[in-house]
Amino acid sequence: MSGWLRRVAAQAGIRRRFAPHQLRHAHAVELAREGVALNVIQRQLGHANLGTTSIYLQGIDTEEIIATIHARRAPMMSATAGLAPALPGPRRAS
Repeated sequence: MSGWLRRVAAQAGIRRRFAPHQLRHAHAVELAREGVALNVIQRQLGHANLGTTSIYLQGIDTEEIIATIHARRAPMMSATAGLAPALPGPRRAS
């Protein structure tokens, strides 16, 4: 895998050597900067311990992450989302 990745990186013009594991770190940092919750990042990376995930995020500006999370709009859904449509009641004889 790493040989293939190095060839692809060289074809893309990336001169610096890197390990595939660094892509995991970069992905985790980008998710955090986009305001993704830490437990979601933890699940994506497959970490059993949240402390392991936090190690991935050391060295990034926590204030930037907090500001990003606060700037995000809360997800909205209609009050009837997911509810089954009303079924017609029994007909009455007139």
